[in-house]
Amino acid sequence: MSNADLAPSKSTPPAKAEGGLLTPYKRGQGFWTRLGTGLGAGLVILFTIRFLYQRLPSITGLPQGDWRLLAALAGLALVLVVVTWLLMNRPKHAEFLINTDGEMKKVKWSTWRELVGNTKVVIGFMFLVAALLFSYDVVFSTAMWWIDVLKVDPPFFFGGE
Repeated sequence: MSNADLAPSKSTPPAKAEGGLLTPYKRGQGFWTRLGTGLGAGLVILFTIRFLYQRLPSITGLPQGDWRLLAALAGLALVLVVVTWLLMNRPKHAEFLINTDGEMKKVKWSTWRELVGNTKVVIGFMFLVAALLFSYDVVFSTAMWWIDVLKVDPPFFFGGE
C-alpha cells in the first residue's frame, strides 16, 4: 500500500461526535481548564442573577420575593448555564481549552524558595522606584517654587526666608 491509499479521501465526511447534545466534547481531556472555566462562568452567572434579583423589583414593581420574579430568574439562570455548557463544548472552544491544559502541564513552576526570592527582589525594586520618584518630586517641586510657578511651599523644603 502506498501513502496515497492510506490518506483519507476528500469526499469522506468527517466523523461525527458520539453522544447527545449535553455530552462533553473529547471527554476526559483538558479537565482542569474546563473545570476552571466552568466555575468562572458559574460565578459570573451567579453574580448576574444576584444583581438582577436586587434591581428588578424596582423596575418591574414586583416585590422581591414574588414567585414570578424568582421563576424568571431561575429560568434565566438555567438558560445561561446551558448556553455556557454548549459554548464550552463547541469543538473550536473545547480544543482551545484542551490545548491550554496541555500547555499548562509543560510549565516549569517555581519552587517556594524561588518564589520568595523573586518576591523580595520585586518588592525591593518597587521601594527603590518609589524613593527615586519621591526624590524627583521634591527636586522638581522645589525648582518650580523657586521660579514662582508653585505658590505654596514645596514638601520638605530646606531653604528659608
